[in-house]
Amino acid sequence: MPLSKVIVNYIINFLLRQNTSSSYPVNYRTTVVSGEKLHLKGSKNGTLSSLIVSSGCYLQAGNGIEIDEGTIWAPNVVMVSANHDMENETKQWQSANPIKIGKHCWIGANAVILPNVVLGDNVVVGAAPS
Repeated sequence: MPLSKVIVNYIINFLLRQNTSSSYPVNYRTTVVSGEKLHLKGSKNGTLSSLIVSSGCYLQAGNGIEIDEGTIWAPNVVMVSANHDMENETKQWQSANPIKIGKHCWIGANAVILPNVVLGDNVVVGAAPS
């Protein structure tokens, strides 16, 4: 991953005051909510690069998102680990198990991963080849 890409994303995020809760560098067109609950495991090989390069993604880690090493994702991926309780006046987040994504997975463009989802190792999410 080119250091220049990391620096540009950091500067733009800083100027726009976005993704401040994430402890990882994030593409400036990607939004991370509750970044303190986003956990990239292992050596982060590939996984961290996806967070920096893949634009237009939305990661809401209210109940946690755990992504193992070597997992990559394309642009516009949405991961939402918490839903809202529409019966409750405050519409607060409901408790759920964290999203867990195994090693060396590939999440294709425009994929949506919702609360309680667990993907094993080497899983591909997206359109199947013809």
